[in-house]
Amino acid sequence: MLQFTINSAALSGAMGDLNRVINSRSSLPVLGAVHVSMDATGRLVLTTMDGNDYVMHKTLQADRWEGQGKFIVESCLITNALKGLSEQDIIITCDNNAEPASIRVAYTGGSLGFLAGDLNDWPVEPRLQNPVASVILSGKILREGVSRVIYATAREDLRLLMTGVHFRREGDTLVFAGSDGRLLCMSERRANFLANSSDEDFSATLPGKLGSIICSCVSDGNQVKVSLSDERIRLEFGNTTIDACLIEGRYPNFRAVIPTDCTFHVQADRKTLLACVRRVALFADGSSQLIKLHYADGILQVSGADTDLFARTMTEDVPDIKAWSDTEDSIEGLSIGVSAKFFADTLANFGSEVVDMQIVNPSRPIVFKGDNATSLCMPMVLDGTPLADNAGDEGMAEEEDMTEAA
Repeated sequence: MLQFTINSAALSGAMGDLNRVINSRSSLPVLGAVHVSMDATGRLVLTTMDGNDYVMHKTLQADRWEGQGKFIVESCLITNALKGLSEQDIIITCDNNAEPASIRVAYTGGSLGFLAGDLNDWPVEPRLQNPVASVILSGKILREGVSRVIYATAREDLRLLMTGVHFRREGDTLVFAGSDGRLLCMSERRANFLANSSDEDFSATLPGKLGSIICSCVSDGNQVKVSLSDERIRLEFGNTTIDACLIEGRYPNFRAVIPTDCTFHVQADRKTLLACVRRVALFADGSSQLIKLHYADGILQVSGADTDLFARTMTEDVPDIKAWSDTEDSIEGLSIGVSAKFFADTLANFGSEVVDMQIVNPSRPIVFKGDNATSLCMPMVLDGTPLADNAGDEGMAEEEDMTEAA
């Protein structure tokens, strides 16, 4: 028999993070459960798993406790039971002398009971072995670095490597990158590594799910210890430990596809340009989402057209822009086609309020610079066809272009 009292809000917050690991489509029912362990000091360790891919531990301290032991309970039962419950102390009792073990949750004005799962069904937890690198850094740097690039990662599993966030250390700099072959975002941040960090540079590709967990669970005030082996990564921060598989494979050389000879510059207010693109996108071709950016007479014009059925068109001027050329070539009359969706995604996730778009020519990627980040958006020819055949090794219209640059 074990019993403990714990604050409902603390338990609910922990369960919210733990549920991010659980795979609702898993064929093993036990992977939808939370494993609870309490020692003689009232220290609670709550664990969820997604096979060998992810393990998350949350550590809590019971206010009052009696006994010690372990039990398994379906995660959604605890989570749903706590929903809508006002913050209060709740008492959880596990009678592990019965077969099967029974659990009772008592709160102000009510209680609920259910059976615990079989501890023998809980799989062996995978752990990181023989780490080759370890750093301790600010949670703000890690969270912001991942959140800035994760939007550009691929959503389809056709090329698993492109679904992840690339993460590497180069001396005192941390580099984060994400790409689906049509978008690219790279963020470089100088990191003040804390004591006990190793000196080794490293390179790893984090699964997209782990990137989302980092964005949701790591706070600016955390100090995060990152440990890496060839196959796994472990993150330790606050009362949380996450152990996850890395994506295997060599990440493409993303720096090789970033144009360095941009001569044309267009600066605009990010929110104003984003709102304009989203409006024009409503009138763009439904399949290609092609819109045209055209600069003439000091005006940046955004236009879209859909010739199907209702023959919709829209043109809008972007106010208060600045445009110039670094060479004697004139920017006057420059036109470039882009996907409204990818262009809007880049603007929506750009950190600066003023966006600096740099262009070589209409067949090369548009480069967005600012706020420790560089983003690329692949152009489209103005008949709506992606520049897959014309971009060569300098473009990213297809993922193979980026891979060949590695």
